[in-house]
Amino acid sequence: MLPVTTLKKDELIKRFTALVAQHGQEWQEIADILNHEGMATLKGRQWVRNNAKQFYHQNCLPPVKRGSNARSVDARDLPEWMDADAMADLKDLLEWWREKKHAPMGKVQGRLVFSGEAKNTGVNVNLEIVKRARYKIKTDKARTGGSLSKLVELLLWQYIGSPEDLVEKAPQEDEGPQ
Repeated sequence: MLPVTTLKKDELIKRFTALVAQHGQEWQEIADILNHEGMATLKGRQWVRNNAKQFYHQNCLPPVKRGSNARSVDARDLPEWMDADAMADLKDLLEWWREKKHAPMGKVQGRLVFSGEAKNTGVNVNLEIVKRARYKIKTDKARTGGSLSKLVELLLWQYIGSPEDLVEKAPQEDEGPQ
């Protein structure tokens, strides 16, 4: 390890930018490299994962504009995965949701919505079947809405021949955000 030196902030920003370009956001690896090179933090301390990450987010990233009022937000306030593509996807999803949240239900994301009154029947089912069904529901929320009741309703509807008169008619088919 080289003798410890404290770089000026702008020099450290350049070094960080180069290290992140080479190693990605592997903060412990970057901290180890800086320590091996004998570079201290601005306060003269050793680098660790957290202060490397914090320095990068506070000093090396430009502010990000978001929201309709386009106020400036420091990039350090955003999670690591939030890049320009993720921000654009989230914006599209939010716009789509705002348009659709008050629309009549009909067919929701491939899940049927049944018309008419509902009844809680208190059906007894084998516990292991219920456990496995609940697990499966988590992976098939599009058709079940994440609900055991909706799954049972769907299965019973299919069992009686899938009569269309029991399904709400959607005003128009929507595929969600593009």
